[in-house]
Amino acid sequence: MRARIVVGLFAGIACTRCSALVDTGGLAGENTTDSAIAEGDAAVDVADSSAPKDSATDDVASDASKFPADASVFGGNGHAYLVVVDKTKINWGDAKARAEEAGGHLATITSSAENQFVYQLAAGVQGAFYTTNGPWLGGYQPNGSVEPKGGWTWVTNEPWSYENWAASEPSNTNGDEAFLEYTGSPPSSTWNDIDIGADTRAFVIEFE
Repeated sequence: MRARIVVGLFAGIACTRCSALVDTGGLAGENTTDSAIAEGDAAVDVADSSAPKDSATDDVASDASKFPADASVFGGNGHAYLVVVDKTKINWGDAKARAEEAGGHLATITSSAENQFVYQLAAGVQGAFYTTNGPWLGGYQPNGSVEPKGGWTWVTNEPWSYENWAASEPSNTNGDEAFLEYTGSPPSSTWNDIDIGADTRAFVIEFE
């Protein structure tokens, strides 16, 4: 005898760990996955309790439940990304701290596909690109690095195996440009090195 079971699809979770972001800057973005899942309840027919499950759907729901409801999941690595916009400028160090308080870290970009995904996400958020500055990313130069291209490092210490600098960047124009952001004027998926106190109004959090 076949039984009919109604399964409620995951629709989001309360993100208590993101309260600091809501209080100080707000969240922006939309939860997405690479699998198309219809809204509402899905009816699933099974022969018995031992029937095989749709592992792909189960994995998507399981992975999505780890992340804030407003974050967007990149299928290339299963990580989620959230663009945070401030009303006033935020320096790279404060952005890094807030990303970690939220349970993630500033976004680290290790492939062209990931870079395009994160850029498109940021480009769709009002205020993420302000004048010449785009959102902060998780790249920086440790003290003593050879300028302008030496020593670039991700906050996660993963290999610096991919880069997408804008023309003539990194430039270290002001002698202290050791932090990574998207190019802001016009908005671009290319990267720019800038000083820590630049008039940057947004940053991207990556959740693993």
